[in-house]
Amino acid sequence: MSHPRAAKYSFLVTISQTLLLGIIFMTIIFLSKQYFPMIFTKSEDMIHAASELAYLLGITMVLTSVSQTISGLVIGCGWQVMVGYINLACFYIVGLPIGLFLGFNQHLGVKV
Repeated sequence: MSHPRAAKYSFLVTISQTLLLGIIFMTIIFLSKQYFPMIFTKSEDMIHAASELAYLLGITMVLTSVSQTISGLVIGCGWQVMVGYINLACFYIVGLPIGLFLGFNQHLGVKV
């Protein structure tokens, strides 16, 4: 028996929870960007470098959490091949050219 309304509701609840948790953890990272790196290192240079990257980490946490939830949902629906193609396309067609453009053309390089 199929239950399309229940599946749609489950999808919305899962995405909402993931988005809420991502936003909560992003906020925690943003508010504790000076103190969070102290858990891992005592070096002042590393703490300063990690503090500058806190915004990128927070935004990445939200995007990754939602992305992985949707990916898991689609794999659960039996569309593994489509997820594989989408992941490959996103990496090689979107991500790699953007990384090359920002790293070499815009001279952003490596953040240290």
